[in-house]
Amino acid sequence: VEGRISEINKEILENPDLLRNSIYEKGWILKITPFELQDLIRETNIDKNAYKWFLKEIEKLEDFLTSHNISNKPAFSTLQDGKIKIEGLLENFDDFAWMDFEEKFLKRR
Repeated sequence: VEGRISEINKEILENPDLLRNSIYEKGWILKITPFELQDLIRETNIDKNAYKWFLKEIEKLEDFLTSHNISNKPAFSTLQDGKIKIEGLLENFDDFAWMDFEEKFLKRR
């Protein structure tokens, strides 16, 4: 990625444990603003291929949830925009569903 550093997380300097304890919230190190993001995306073709893969995975997840009757559990809900609310959804998996989930989504192919 070519770009300029647009922000540095000074909180990391004072509290390096954030790198380990808050990696998805406060544990970031810096932000990079790409010089030519559209050119980078076009060159790597990441926009089309990644988006197609993502849509297929979402469809596969919806089919998986339906096949394991998870879509009729109370924790399963559809948001107003049609998206699935996934917070707490995995708590409804039984042992068979977990094994199937691992096989379909986590194993390398």
